[in-house]
Amino acid sequence: MSSIKVNGEVSDQVPFTPHDNIINIKDPYGLSKYEAEQSLLNLAQNSMMEVVIIRPALIYGPNVKANFKSMINLAAKGIPLPVGCLDNKRSMVSIYNLSDFINICLSHPLAKNQAFLISDQDDITVKELFTKLAKVQGRNLIAVPIPKVLINFLTKLLNKSAVASRLCSVLIVDTSKNIELLGWRAPFSFDESLKLMFKK
Repeated sequence: MSSIKVNGEVSDQVPFTPHDNIINIKDPYGLSKYEAEQSLLNLAQNSMMEVVIIRPALIYGPNVKANFKSMINLAAKGIPLPVGCLDNKRSMVSIYNLSDFINICLSHPLAKNQAFLISDQDDITVKELFTKLAKVQGRNLIAVPIPKVLINFLTKLLNKSAVASRLCSVLIVDTSKNIELLGWRAPFSFDESLKLMFKK
């Protein structure tokens, strides 16, 4: 299991693909994953071993931690949040869709020695994300329309530029290879995955 950080932290409007030219990886975690990919591919070339590289987008599911957990907690508070102007899209993948894709890769002969990017195939904006996280917890989002440039400025003053980068940037992935080569489509939408995630 690799990481989308191999491709980068920001895709802009052009989705990341498995065939991107990987250069100048700045994130240590992403670099370590890329080096592991290359080591496994080299090993596969000199042996009978089969390798499948999966680079998931942000993974979420029950007991999720880190940034996604923080967003869940914020959305649950019912307080005004400065996300009204955050129309930038993000790719994510639920543990349910990721598990299904792994099972396909284990059994499909065309998956061997391939690299895939994986998401829910249901990209949403950051504002939509907070809206859905609030709704599934019985809250209505109060989205305050603060321009991205102001968010960037304020978070820089607070030495939280990394937070602004994640909130205000675009990170989307192209999963067409999964469809064309393996015939795989995500069995769960983002909304369906959220309902499963919060099911008591």
